[in-house]
Amino acid sequence: MEQAWDAADVSVQKVEYLLRGYAFHIPGTQWNRWTPSDPQGKPDNALETMQSLVGRMLDEGHAYMTVRANRMEETHGIREDVEGASPRISLGESASNFGNLFEAGKSNDSESITEISGNNTPVNSANALAPKSEENENRKSYLDDFAFPGPTVVMYNALLDSMACLAKDGSVNPIQAKLCMENVLWRHTIDGGDAGNRNPSTRPSVLPFNAAIRVAAELRYDATRKDPENLLLRDEALLLAFGTFDAVTHSRVAESNSATYKYLLRAVAKYLPPSLSKGNIAYGMWTHARLQGLIDPTVIAAYATANEPSNGELFDAWARDTLYGKNVTDLPQKWRRNSFTRRFHGREATY
Repeated sequence: MEQAWDAADVSVQKVEYLLRGYAFHIPGTQWNRWTPSDPQGKPDNALETMQSLVGRMLDEGHAYMTVRANRMEETHGIREDVEGASPRISLGESASNFGNLFEAGKSNDSESITEISGNNTPVNSANALAPKSEENENRKSYLDDFAFPGPTVVMYNALLDSMACLAKDGSVNPIQAKLCMENVLWRHTIDGGDAGNRNPSTRPSVLPFNAAIRVAAELRYDATRKDPENLLLRDEALLLAFGTFDAVTHSRVAESNSATYKYLLRAVAKYLPPSLSKGNIAYGMWTHARLQGLIDPTVIAAYATANEPSNGELFDAWARDTLYGKNVTDLPQKWRRNSFTRRFHGREATY
């Protein structure tokens, strides 16, 4: 694994550099906010170019692992044991077929793509969810020895952050972010997971989790439309938000923080109609954040948004007595004890 990543290092550094450069031209991204100079010569289709770069790294890494697996079979024979092989990571059952990693939801064609699943085998949108063949199961051991070199968490951080900043303009589909997040999780898992992954290139921070939830919260959605396309967008967005929240909740390498609950509450506010159920869900998210000491002004504002229009007098009365008209410093210190220390970056609460 170390030899493979050392060989890929030059390409990895170049692509990370290019992704930061393209992200610089997307308003609101980390690299746009943190860079003092103004962007000059904004490139067309910056996000699409970023997706293509990551896709190229996926293709090259997959090609390397395929050649390596074939060579291992020549020298050591085919492994029959697949015990402990890493399963495909899923954030939940999608409402549509898996398509191209960055074209999902835009096309129904069956162009061959590489789904980064438990066996790294090429699939297309028609058979992505089909059972794996016995032959592929037997080949899984060599292909899954480690996450192939190429895509890094830095790349996915830049890509998901850019998707979150562009979600409002309708150019981002929730399935795109979902598949990116699944790749992050799968690559971390195959390199040892929470207990054993020591590869900094595949070990995630809280940023990709929060950025994926932010994508769901920022998507363009009209609650008054009842057409199938709009309802599918709502379902996929909720699947992305709560599937990612479940993943970060169970992670031992990335802790949820205030931004996690801020974006989750925004998603609840956007996609669920005013009701007792919505009030209970929002209050449950608030309770999670409170017990972890993650209440900050952004979480308070997000909860207020999730309770407007009213979800019922019960929630209105609680909010009036507990939150409205108060500063965060008026709340118990234990409610906000980790709101700063768990930030991805100390200078801001974005992630």
